[in-house]
Amino acid sequence: MQLFLSPACASLAAIDMPATTTTTMATTAAEVQIIAAKKQTARNLYVGGMSEEFIAMQLDLDIPAVIEILKEMRVYGPGATEEAN
Repeated sequence: MQLFLSPACASLAAIDMPATTTTTMATTAAEVQIIAAKKQTARNLYVGGMSEEFIAMQLDLDIPAVIEILKEMRVYGPGATEEAN
């Protein structure tokens, strides 16, 4: 079985994987802390007046992911409990 990473990564064409291997995303404690830190940073930047585009660029995330984080933290959209400014 081959796992293709991205059509844009021509230099990384494919990785050979054994057919019996299952691919699961194991999240370590360090990864959880990084994720939590990024969420808190996104919230702080947004509440501080930064745009979703700027936050995405700073945290190396895509814009929809930033918006989803902000909605989850209830600072974005109709369910927002805090004002951004």
